[in-house]
Amino acid sequence: MAARGNVGAESMRRDLIITRVFDAPRELVFSAWTDPERVARWWGPRGFTTPVCEMDLRPGGAVRIVMRAPDGVEHSMRGVFREIIAPERLVCTFVAVDEEGGPLLEGLMTITLAEHRGKTNSRCKQVPSAWLPERP
Repeated sequence: MAARGNVGAESMRRDLIITRVFDAPRELVFSAWTDPERVARWWGPRGFTTPVCEMDLRPGGAVRIVMRAPDGVEHSMRGVFREIIAPERLVCTFVAVDEEGGPLLEGLMTITLAEHRGKTNSRCKQVPSAWLPERP
């Protein structure tokens, strides 16, 4: 898949893929991604807090998260859920925004969870919006 109108951009594409194995059942890991109270406990870098975590968990539903840095500076993101297949798959858009609400970074995040022997294999893939296909 090439970037919109940009021949050769595929070679510059930089998806972010994070894989982990959690010693927990898949339903619990899915809840850690979808329950706002749980998400607020782990979201963001070490030392940050998450004073705002709102999720309308349905296709087309919104997500809004605000992280607060140790120095008090807040960093906001928003998105829209596109697909929810509990407890195995979650797809949503994300937009990190500046102080005026303008986009800094946009993309699509897909989380897949597979249970194996009581543990959960987690894969989180983020694709920058420059490489996303146009939506109708």
